[in-house]
Amino acid sequence: MYIGHSRDTNSVSGKHGVGFLLSRTAYKLWQQQGAAERRVSPRVASIAISLKDLHGAMVPFHFQHGYAPQQNCAEEDAIIFWGDMQSTLDAAAVGSTKILTMDINSSIGIRRPHDLVPVCGDHGLEQVSTAGERLKDWLG
Repeated sequence: MYIGHSRDTNSVSGKHGVGFLLSRTAYKLWQQQGAAERRVSPRVASIAISLKDLHGAMVPFHFQHGYAPQQNCAEEDAIIFWGDMQSTLDAAAVGSTKILTMDINSSIGIRRPHDLVPVCGDHGLEQVSTAGERLKDWLG
């Protein structure tokens, strides 16, 4: 499923949109459950599917995907994107398991002693990009 600008309004490179790739089984299940989706913008969307656990109980899942503006974008575009991500996350069913995927092109570094809310681990590259700072702020 592609969620984004129409072919007429998309950029030549086709870069303003997000999508979900489901197996035929998952797609049928999603359709049977009402095909719940939330299209917030060409950069943010979510779908909901409930799956049975080992005991046969239905467990709701919220799958959300975002495609962040590039680092040299206007500050307003970044603010809108992160607001859209948050509003979509806030709209997830209570008690659902939230699966977030994003194309952010960022480096978030590693855990630092001064981090108010640590969202990074101890291993990785120490470099933190501007996009990485935004992501860390949002995750925190």
